[in-house]
Amino acid sequence: MGKYAVIILLVSFFIGEGLRANDLAISQGISSPTYTHISLFSNGFTFDNPVGAAYEDGYRGTLSVDGTTSTSGGLDIGVGDTQYGLGLGFYSNGCDGCEGYARANLGAIWGGFGFGFGIQEDLYTVGILLNPNGLHRIGFIAEFDDQAGVNNKRFASGVGYAYVLPRFSFSLDVSHRNLEDPSIEDSALLVTPGFAVKVDIFSFSLSYDVYVADHANNFSDQLWVGLGAKPFKEWQFIFYGEYIDRWTLVASYAF
Repeated sequence: MGKYAVIILLVSFFIGEGLRANDLAISQGISSPTYTHISLFSNGFTFDNPVGAAYEDGYRGTLSVDGTTSTSGGLDIGVGDTQYGLGLGFYSNGCDGCEGYARANLGAIWGGFGFGFGIQEDLYTVGILLNPNGLHRIGFIAEFDDQAGVNNKRFASGVGYAYVLPRFSFSLDVSHRNLEDPSIEDSALLVTPGFAVKVDIFSFSLSYDVYVADHANNFSDQLWVGLGAKPFKEWQFIFYGEYIDRWTLVASYAF
């Protein structure tokens, strides 16, 4: 009888109540985007898949702060009904010579298909998510960036697979970017496996960025973590280590 009790406990831990999406960042956000701060920042060569905006259920406001020697911050506002969603964000970069940006994300889910579009000045993101509410999910993303200059346009694309359970999720995203000017060696292939676990009010994610075909040695492989707590139904608090900077703090309120 003891072994059956263990099996029941394991099944109840992983199945439990349903989970639409991660509220904690994982991998590159291509196959399993987070809706909590979708318009502010992301890991990898592209923003999170904009389909994630459709996971929003009601209204939400998010504040973030990050940095090392300089401090940056952002504000993200989201609204949605789990089928259609909109995210609006503004991020202010505190480093010398850096510019902030305003960004908007639109997401829609129709049954087993999700489509999203993100836009900010000179940067456009298109995302697709297959089986967006299912156990197995496949994401595609393409991003065109003209901010570098007329003769140095950047194009990034990615694909990913996610296995999403209520209390555990795994994601493997792959992305690539290249510049229009072939003389500038800034291209690489980024492979990021990651997983997230939820236990009661706490959540934890761990992802590892691996750069392949980085011939100019512009990038370094990196492990980063996310720690989340939801002490109240409306509040979500998140700490990231080595995510977009040495540390990142996020506070989100849903109403």
